[in-house]
Amino acid sequence: MEESVCGWLTKRGGRVKTWKKRWFVLRGLQLAYFKEQADLQPLGVITLAKKAANGLGFDSSYTCEVEFMPSEEEPKKQHCFRITSNQHAHRNFYCYAKTSKDMDRWMEGLCRVVYASRGGGMFGTNIELQLMNEKKEQSDIPFIVDASMQFITDYGLDEVGIFRLPGSLVRLRNIKEKFQQARDPDLQRGDIQEVASLLKLYLRQLPEPLLTRALYQSFLSAADLLKTDTVAGTAKISEAVQQLPLANAVLLKHLCEFLSLVVSHSDVNKMSLSNIAMVFAPNFLSNEDSAPQAMMVEAPLIHSLTMHFISDPATVFAAMPERPHTRRNSLLDDVSLLMDGIDFDYDEDFDEERARPARHMSMLSADVPTTAVLPDRTRAVSLPPEPASIASEPQSISTLTQDSAVQGPIRQLQEQVAQLAQEKQALEETVIKANVTVAKMKDDLESERSRRKAAEANLRRVLVHLRGMGHVLPNISDIDTTCGSDSEGSEYDFDTSGYFDLASAAHRLQRQATLSTADTITESDEA
Repeated sequence: MEESVCGWLTKRGGRVKTWKKRWFVLRGLQLAYFKEQADLQPLGVITLAKKAANGLGFDSSYTCEVEFMPSEEEPKKQHCFRITSNQHAHRNFYCYAKTSKDMDRWMEGLCRVVYASRGGGMFGTNIELQLMNEKKEQSDIPFIVDASMQFITDYGLDEVGIFRLPGSLVRLRNIKEKFQQARDPDLQRGDIQEVASLLKLYLRQLPEPLLTRALYQSFLSAADLLKTDTVAGTAKISEAVQQLPLANAVLLKHLCEFLSLVVSHSDVNKMSLSNIAMVFAPNFLSNEDSAPQAMMVEAPLIHSLTMHFISDPATVFAAMPERPHTRRNSLLDDVSLLMDGIDFDYDEDFDEERARPARHMSMLSADVPTTAVLPDRTRAVSLPPEPASIASEPQSISTLTQDSAVQGPIRQLQEQVAQLAQEKQALEETVIKANVTVAKMKDDLESERSRRKAAEANLRRVLVHLRGMGHVLPNISDIDTTCGSDSEGSEYDFDTSGYFDLASAAHRLQRQATLSTADTITESDEA
């Protein structure tokens, strides 16, 4: 499952045009935002893409756009981007991050979801998955690599400092955004350094180096052997290349042939084989887990290995087989942890405190699916192979996936996931009901407190009136003690076992005072 992108963003959108800081989480096809990081219930969910009704691919009628907003344009915020949907009113969202690095991270994550079905969102995407999004075979290369190499071949082989000078960062951002959105980048002749930087950036942001981390030690030992025995070292490198995924090997082959062409113009562009190898070595092979001391020893080996790849690609890739490669379903088809498939699309938190109980009640009655079904990730789709390669395969992957021994555990996993989804939904409903009950109890408590205060006030007014008439009332101090006082910090006892009805007491006292007054009048008449 694709790793989620999360963090704090300041948002403006929906019906309210004020800026609010929210905790955002991107998971699956939805972007949810919360008031606090620890909250379980999102304030809103923005649907970035929708699956087709038949469950295959995406709904082309639902489109969403993500674009960078320059600081000189509205809303005139730095590190700002906009999310726009074509399906809803009030669906213009502006978000800005604290730093440019955070904004780039969000833009890349959002573009991977929004534009994947159109062939965009390639930065940070697996090579195989990107080829599948572009509807290409695994023996091809991603469009951004092909377009960049072709552009530099046509206009930039004699550019001095190619791949060494950075170019304009603003122009680089614009070109990158258009590639991300699967739009025509509209490259100009003066964009040589920007396109070269874009190619380096794409390779650097791949999930793993081209030679993969799994074969790190194999290539490193081959590079070490290359120093003492060129023939044996080359043979070991070719043997390791055959273990690479086909998409990696094909891209690496085309890239080395292109870089070899760049080096052939080094007398003009001043980029020798050693210089080019130094620039691209981290993209070929690297290991983030290596200790600093080990990196100092391994760096010269990786540099010499990269030089060997670029200097003689025909020999290195001579034995690379043209084998069929199994495709994977998109990572976006995974079960989302944010209840993917449920389109809440709240009309935003324009009155969060007032709307929260109503929102909870509406969710209780919403048509929420009780089961979550895993997509069929076992279906293997092979590219059309040569007849010889079919004969050499003793048992295809599709045959293995049809075996009941494999299907049994898969069904068990699907049932377990469905059961966990049901339990999660039941717990969420229980929490929502408890919150509603607590809110109702608080309202009842406040109502009872107000009623008792009103009764106490009535009683005091009666007592003041009777004292003014000069009557002596029994047990007044007892009644005052029971009722409490209006002094600051007084508390009221709501224990029903000792409940004293102030209104009834006032009524009894008033009746006693009336009878006492009548007796006094009668005695004076007799006298």
